[in-house]
Amino acid sequence: MNVNVETTPIHIVNVVANVELLLPGETLCLEQICVALSGTCKYEPRRFAAAILRVHDGISTTTCLAYRQGKLVVVSARGRYHSMYACQIYRQILESVKCVYSHQNVLGLYDLKGRTKFYQWNIQNIVANANLGLRPDLKILSEIGGESCHWNPEIFPACIVLIWLKPKGECKCTNKKQANASCQCTCRALIYDTGKMVLAGCKSVEGMNKAFELIKALFEDEQLHDKSCEPSKAQRFQARRQKIIDACLESVEWKRRRSAKVISLCDEITIDNLLKILPNKKTKVQDDEEDDLDIEEAFVRAAVWGEIYNVKHMASYDMRYIDKAIKNVDDHEMRQLLLSLKASNLGENV
Repeated sequence: MNVNVETTPIHIVNVVANVELLLPGETLCLEQICVALSGTCKYEPRRFAAAILRVHDGISTTTCLAYRQGKLVVVSARGRYHSMYACQIYRQILESVKCVYSHQNVLGLYDLKGRTKFYQWNIQNIVANANLGLRPDLKILSEIGGESCHWNPEIFPACIVLIWLKPKGECKCTNKKQANASCQCTCRALIYDTGKMVLAGCKSVEGMNKAFELIKALFEDEQLHDKSCEPSKAQRFQARRQKIIDACLESVEWKRRRSAKVISLCDEITIDNLLKILPNKKTKVQDDEEDDLDIEEAFVRAAVWGEIYNVKHMASYDMRYIDKAIKNVDDHEMRQLLLSLKASNLGENV
């Protein structure tokens, strides 16, 4: 199947590749490399066996995992040749660091220039984004896909589809433990309800493009999507916006205050109206007025409920609300207590 790589609407976001730099029996001094490259290298052997290097090469920021045996794993590349270019950059960086090595059976402080090998370079994984240009029906896709499709919207919104790049009967991969396990003959596609898709598990760009064409051909069936009832992008945005506004209105506590402007329920719900009912930043004067209202309410409630200890305690530092408490109290004993507290306060002032 001939696929035009240039015209396929696929955007590669990550290429994972590994390469060998040293022959069997030779090792890298990761401790000295971490000291020499302290700004771009991180090495914690208790947590992870490899040293982590990060370099920005003008295209993207790639990450390299350098193991002691001389194996490099480079991630975050944007293509096949970019991955190979990044591996060569990390090779030159490691060669320039002087460490304690053995050269002609003599230990000394040497670098690795001219002593490394660039072999067994291969791509382990390619991750790419794509857009189908339509809104698929994931429920029907999961029903007709059988074991090759897995969709559980309560856990993950995308439908995970297993794609065979060659006929299943021709697969001769020996590292498979299960019938549908990943191998060089398969890849995975994460298909979302919006039509966006993520392809992962491919070993080559040609295989990734072939997987995209297979998925594209699958959705040519009109049963898997219905363009007539498909809402536009603006309609989906308005629906999400209205959902957020409704959730905010449910969480806002409607408190009618004397100086507040309350919007009637018949008004149109808009962002401007919503901002009017949200609590504004209060000044210090407003905070003091609310505190005074709370103290007054607590004093009167304690007097009405007959809480003698609380009344005496609050009256010891604030007597401004004792007159209102006397008007609201019916109990004779509490009224006499409030009158005596008021008289004693007047005597102290005289």
